Amino acid sequence: MSIVVKELYHTYNLGLPTEVTALSGVSMSTERGEIVSVVGLMGSGKSTLAQHLNGLLFAQIGSVSVDNCEITAKSVFTNEVRRKVGYVFQYPEQQIFSETVEKEISFAPTNWGVTGTELTKRIKESLSTVGLDENVLTKNPFTLSSGIKRRVAIASVIAATPDFIVLDEPNAGLDARGTEELINLMKTQADQGVGIVHITHDLTLALSISDKILVLDEGKSISWGTPKKTAELLCLEHLIKLPLPDILNLSNILKKRGKVNQVTLNPYELASMISERE
Repeated sequence: MSIVVKELYHTYNLGLPTEVTALSGVSMSTERGEIVSVVGLMGSGKSTLAQHLNGLLFAQIGSVSVDNCEITAKSVFTNEVRRKVGYVFQYPEQQIFSETVEKEISFAPTNWGVTGTELTKRIKESLSTVGLDENVLTKNPFTLSSGIKRRVAIASVIAATPDFIVLDEPNAGLDARGTEELINLMKTQADQGVGIVHITHDLTLALSISDKILVLDEGKSISWGTPKKTAELLCLEHLIKLPLPDILNLSNILKKRGKVNQVTLNPYELASMISERE
């Protein structure tokens, strides 16, 4: 099972003076069980790409398909695609609408025909997965903190048991502990066979957890591949637009000076390479 994006273009306000191109020929793919990060600065097209993956937006040029079913405005497969691909918005207020947490989490699975004991099981399991107690079920989600709202939003998607989960800037506003819990959540879901598409501007995080990384700049793909390949490409002078992680930046400087033979994100590997040259 896979998501495949081919030569995707998207322009907002097409034909108007305010016309702006958000995506220009972007391609990527992901399988179940993988973590794929989409990285870029604000305005690079990350969220626009994300919204194409479950039919919130439709391709103007190019294609997006899930399990060989192309997503189009007229496709009979669109609802099935939305069942397979769950989407967690950057701001949970954009998707939370129910008067209690229980109703919020139960909405998606109920919409797909889940009822009774199976529904109750999914609600409890999704709450546990995001680290929330059952006493939150009766609370109004709009009265909760932003961090808890985000967890509720993620739980509501997990309860629908999608094949893929798209997370748009999920660690925005999270502290170190919250980010660590998020990382564990993504890895656990991937280990269980769920494909994760992680939208982020945090290059350090993307390089540390991803199987593949797509780097966008002004709507164009400037890198697509493994974290190692991505790190090497981003160290080229004309590609440095994102702040490099400290260790990667240091290893890049040392490589240019002939002190090490490759760039790395691993401080122990860097120390070992330095020692070998001494």
